Amino acid sequence: MKFFLCGIIGIVFLCLSAIGWLYFNQEKLLFFPEVLSQKFAFTFPVAFKESTITLHSGEIINFLTFNPESQKGVLLYFHGNAGSLKDWGLTAARISEKTGWSVWIMDYPGYGKSTGHLPKNEKPLLEVGRLLCQEISKRHTTLPLVLYGRSLGSGIATSLAHEVRPTGLILETPYRSVAKLGHEIYPFLPESFSRFDLDNEKWLPQLKPIPILILHGTGDQVIPYAHGEFLKHLVEDSQLVTFPEGEHNNLDAFPQYWSAVVPFLTGLEKP
Repeated sequence: MKFFLCGIIGIVFLCLSAIGWLYFNQEKLLFFPEVLSQKFAFTFPVAFKESTITLHSGEIINFLTFNPESQKGVLLYFHGNAGSLKDWGLTAARISEKTGWSVWIMDYPGYGKSTGHLPKNEKPLLEVGRLLCQEISKRHTTLPLVLYGRSLGSGIATSLAHEVRPTGLILETPYRSVAKLGHEIYPFLPESFSRFDLDNEKWLPQLKPIPILILHGTGDQVIPYAHGEFLKHLVEDSQLVTFPEGEHNNLDAFPQYWSAVVPFLTGLEKP
């Protein structure tokens, strides 16, 4: 009996230790950055400008601007949880080419050439967005502003939209909330376990009458299609474009991607 009790105590201790590690290291499960040398030189098939902003913590955020002189509008793009601007910049370049809009895209703290540690909560991510929105408003006082959130970035874009009230919002492969998605992946952890308050479900209903476009594929194995479908029902006036068999990272390879995004942005342009 003594050995049995010791075994039970040992198992409980290991379980609690594992849960404690998960709680204090959530960022290692959420973020998968590609770190670039400060000397790394970006190359893209279209013209772009590389710039930086500084957070209150002193961390330097690297961002790119494509077609900065556009008079159609500005799209601020929040990318997913992996990689860096070395690859995400290609996505931004394609959107700018196809739409004629100016596209701004940044690397989060600890990604690419941005300095600092991976965020422990959503606050540094939202600060990055706020500072870039302020920078955009200084340079483009009259142009429409659209926030675009992809995967992880969807929660950042939606939270920020509640503050800055953009002209439009595009969400690609979004989740209901990071907490709910985490609970689906790790059912033994409650939603309250998450330190990241990135919650599309909470903020989307409060964004009316901002036009909202949701893009999601039925074959998404990372963030199930049911998440995007649920968000559509939260805001009846929102538009959900379904990509049959579309996966998490290939929606822009479908013709309906551009036939949805381009008219959405064109409809927001000023006469």
